[in-house]
Amino acid sequence: MNPKARQELVGVGAFVAGVFLGLTLLPWRITGGVGEGVGSFLWAAFGAGAVVIPLMGLGWALAAFERLGPLSTRRAAALGAGLIVLLPYTIGILGGAGDLGYFPPDHATWSAGQKLVGIIPGWIASSMHNAVGTAGGVLVGLFALSALGIVTTGWHPLVV
Repeated sequence: MNPKARQELVGVGAFVAGVFLGLTLLPWRITGGVGEGVGSFLWAAFGAGAVVIPLMGLGWALAAFERLGPLSTRRAAALGAGLIVLLPYTIGILGGAGDLGYFPPDHATWSAGQKLVGIIPGWIASSMHNAVGTAGGVLVGLFALSALGIVTTGWHPLVV
C-alpha cells in the first residue's frame, strides 16, 4: 500500500472513530453498552472537552485528505488533544476551581461545575488555582493556548 493510500485509510478510520465517539456522547443509547460506557467515561474524564473528540476525528480526516493546507494529521490530532483539556480547564479556572479538587465517586452527586469540567482538566485547574490563583491560572491557560496554536497551526491568540 502506498503512503498516500495509507494516510487516507487512516483518515477514514479517524472520521469513523470520531463519529462513533460523538454518538457515544449523546443521551440516546444508540451505540450499545460499549458506547454507553465510553460516553460516560469521556464525560466524566473531560467534561465539556469531550465534545472536541468527534471534531478531532473530523480534523484528522480532513488533514489526511490534505484539505487543511499545511496542517498534518499529527498536528491536527495534537490541536484536538490540547483543546480537549484546555477548554474545560478554562471553564474551571474562570469558574473559580473551588470544588474541583474532590470528585465524589457517584457522578450523579457532582456539582454542575464538576460535570462541565471533568476529572482530568478539573484536577489541573484546581492545582493551578491553588498554586497561582485565578489570574495566574488564566495566564497559564493563555500561554498553553498560544503554545498549542504556534506548534500546530502557526497561529496564537495574541496575533491580532
